[in-house]
Amino acid sequence: PTSNPFMSALSSEGFSDAFVVKLNSNGTALSYSTYLGGNLYDVGLGITVDSSGRAYVTGETSSTDFPIAGGALQSIYGGGYADAFVTILNASGTDAAYSTYLGGHDADSGYGIAVDASSIHVVGETASENFPATGGSHQDIYAGGSFDVFVVKIARSDYAVLYATYLGGSGGDYGRG
Repeated sequence: PTSNPFMSALSSEGFSDAFVVKLNSNGTALSYSTYLGGNLYDVGLGITVDSSGRAYVTGETSSTDFPIAGGALQSIYGGGYADAFVTILNASGTDAAYSTYLGGHDADSGYGIAVDASSIHVVGETASENFPATGGSHQDIYAGGSFDVFVVKIARSDYAVLYATYLGGSGGDYGRG
């Protein structure tokens, strides 16, 4: 990692941590690099950057001590193989403006993340019947099969969940981007 990163060392005690690297505008030097993770398995699967240079990262974690920040939707690990996560790093990579688990009692993985002027959009897949879907959403119950897609929309202003829904049928459904 570069000087003063959000996380300066591996935290996973021999497993794996996600990492985030930002290059300068012409790609000749590191602006920052940092680890992102907890005591077990952590992997980054999707990233985007907003116009102010903040990095939005999603992936999966099985760490019970993944770094949580900024009024997280879910501050406790849901269980099972892994939970999805959403983390927003400041433009210098020194702090997390927001970080949350996103999952239920089974396997959950975040694969795609995008931002617009007002919202953060996350897509992934879940095998959890208790994924935090919002009532009144398109599909607020797990349809079955090995996985259902999930789509979550979070307000950028206060990180409130605008909706969280399953998308799927009785077979395996996979949300990758």
